[in-house]
Amino acid sequence: MTREELYKMLLEYTPIENHFRFMPKEQQQRENLRFLETFQDAACQEISKRPHKEQIMLLYGLRDSRQSGPSPALKGRTTSATVAENVYAEDQGVGKWLVIQRHPRFQHFLEHSHSFLEINYLYSGCCENTVNGNTLFMKQGDFLIMAPGCPHQVRPLGERDLMINLILLPVYAEGVLGRILPANSILSDFLFFSLCSTDSEPNYAFFEMQGWAETEEATADLLREYYDQQQAGSEELIQCRMYQLLLLLWRYQQQHLEKVRYAFYPDSTVASILHYIQENCTHCT
Repeated sequence: MTREELYKMLLEYTPIENHFRFMPKEQQQRENLRFLETFQDAACQEISKRPHKEQIMLLYGLRDSRQSGPSPALKGRTTSATVAENVYAEDQGVGKWLVIQRHPRFQHFLEHSHSFLEINYLYSGCCENTVNGNTLFMKQGDFLIMAPGCPHQVRPLGERDLMINLILLPVYAEGVLGRILPANSILSDFLFFSLCSTDSEPNYAFFEMQGWAETEEATADLLREYYDQQQAGSEELIQCRMYQLLLLLWRYQQQHLEKVRYAFYPDSTVASILHYIQENCTHCT
């Protein structure tokens, strides 16, 4: 798949986008609200049947299985959600730890939260994303990384506004990615708390990249490999591409710390202790 073929594929309309895109703005807002309310009612009824009480948007679980649940980072904490649905993990391969989706255009996604770590990448155009009550204006090439439970909402995207959602599923993502970033790194600590900690507060990291060519190329390579997994070694290469992307974000932060915003900096001392316990005491009894 070439870069041109990838862009053409990302521009294609889904059925729900075709439903919304030709409507006048006022009608679009009414239809969108009606759609979300209907979706919310059905989803909340389904969630209420579960044994746990967490109302987290986008629970994860194995495909064709009724078992699903919150991230380890949300255990013991009740969180309310506006709407809810499921993101399914596969029982093997890349889909066990990573799901990549293009964000739907022409719809206003009301405030919600996730049970997993989500990375928003603006492939093209612009976007208004409100996270933890802070409005962030994303431009092409920007990244927004949100920890589980972080409330956010997305204003409607236009035709050429392409936002990619990279979803790192708990437990397995941590096992695949491990500790790939240098120790005592703000980003490394942030990712560790997001994927592993059972006592984390909603946090986010916003990278204003200003079209940094290295991450744009790396992300395009990751997407091309993800959407064309028929080639030999694709699973391993996707993992390497993800390593590369995270390392490039770390490099950018080292060079341009003033252009990377966190809701708050993670506690590096606690992160170091948790890292040590995980690496050296996993099998202690």
